[in-house]
Amino acid sequence: METSEITLDAQGDVLFIKIKGFISETSELFSQDLSPYKEVTLDFEHTTFINSLGIRLWMEWFKGDKVPQNVKVKLIHCVPSLVSQFNMVRGFINNSCSVESIYANYYIEDSAQERKILLVRGKDFEPESNNQEGWVKIREEINTAEGDELVLDTIKEKYFSFLGKIKFIDS
Repeated sequence: METSEITLDAQGDVLFIKIKGFISETSELFSQDLSPYKEVTLDFEHTTFINSLGIRLWMEWFKGDKVPQNVKVKLIHCVPSLVSQFNMVRGFINNSCSVESIYANYYIEDSAQERKILLVRGKDFEPESNNQEGWVKIREEINTAEGDELVLDTIKEKYFSFLGKIKFIDS
């Protein structure tokens, strides 16, 4: 079975982990002890998918002693397949996690090509916090410099539901 490959970069009490490939029950990620660190960034830019056993191990990893609650975990470059799990699996993003950036899929209608557009927390979205409504700035259509028209390839209300109560703002 295909599995993920991880690279680690530790600098003092900060750890950066890049995850490449398929996250499953054989992923090295779940053997990592994050307890020596105050902050950990998980980079999913080159992650292709997470299967159901990978999701279960993710949940167990965060409940176990390898990821203490005092460790701040930032999730960046979250691919659409991972964002789907945020929305479907209650508790996938726990209190020690913050989603810092996600990709949204767009397509070019004329050519059926797909493009991922990176959305960044604080610039493009902000989750609900302390009963304060969050927000998302997203355009359903984008004209590129090359003259292509990109169309959002998701139902935005469902895709961003992991952010809690939000309003959409035209950008």
